[in-house]
Amino acid sequence: MARHVIPATTTPLVIPPEAMARLSPAEYHARFLEAEIRPDGRRLDQPRAATLALGAVRSAAGSASVRIGGTFVLAGVTCEAVALAADAAESEGELIFRLEAPAISGLRARVPGVPSACDGADAVLQATLSRSRVLAPGALRIGARGAAWRLVVDVYCLDHDGNLADAALLAAVAALAHTHLPPARLDANARTVLVGAHAGPAPEAAGPSGPAGSAGGALAFASRPVPLSFARVLGRTLADPCRDEEALADGKAGALVTVVVDAELRVAGVHKPGGAPLPDAELRACVDAARARAPALHALLDDALALAAGATAAGAHL
Repeated sequence: MARHVIPATTTPLVIPPEAMARLSPAEYHARFLEAEIRPDGRRLDQPRAATLALGAVRSAAGSASVRIGGTFVLAGVTCEAVALAADAAESEGELIFRLEAPAISGLRARVPGVPSACDGADAVLQATLSRSRVLAPGALRIGARGAAWRLVVDVYCLDHDGNLADAALLAAVAALAHTHLPPARLDANARTVLVGAHAGPAPEAAGPSGPAGSAGGALAFASRPVPLSFARVLGRTLADPCRDEEALADGKAGALVTVVVDAELRVAGVHKPGGAPLPDAELRACVDAARARAPALHALLDDALALAAGATAAGAHL
């Protein structure tokens, strides 16, 4: 019987890029980084496009949704008027942030002893958006004294594709900027706060409490910070890392750094959870990139606020 011999082939095995990214992600990304580019076509210092919308949660005092690349975050503000005890010290109110990532978000399961992306983003929120840093003095007072607002900003990660910190912080700031508080008045006799239609005409001028005190209205801001985060990946510093890049970050969470700047492009904070420090030159480059990114994010927020105000005005005339 004749034997059939299959000739040997010298054709090299070609692995599709999608398979290479899964089988050897470090090698896959290294080939791009050597050419000063990333797999999605971005430069090393180039963030992804961001979109922002206001008013997604009608039951909230203010709300915003933010998408950065494939990361999608929703934030809503609830408010509670709190009467203080008669002998209590004067209060400036409370501003509380809570970040949650339900299972549908795609965040990887928590590994004991290893900070998750949610932990890192929550730390940035808590460190950056304290009441005294973001809101003007007296913004949460109700009248001259005796009562104040407690605001809770709930931030939900609905889809995670890296850089949760930037999306969460931007959504929280936008939701606060969209917030309108109802009129409120302290009933000194009953030690209760009358809110909305029950408040009646304000018994005193707004004074130091500002427009968000007795008369209600938009919150008065001291600063509207916006962020840009970076990761050290295979020895390179990447702006706005995607999920795959974060997974390759040198030292994981310790390799991430978030630079926050205000509307005047002043540095409002630099947050780094740990790991080796960045060289001074690279940190300066991160600050420069954050300053370059900030005007676009502030314009995004201003445009969304103008659109929301126009919609409110149009609705009032119907």
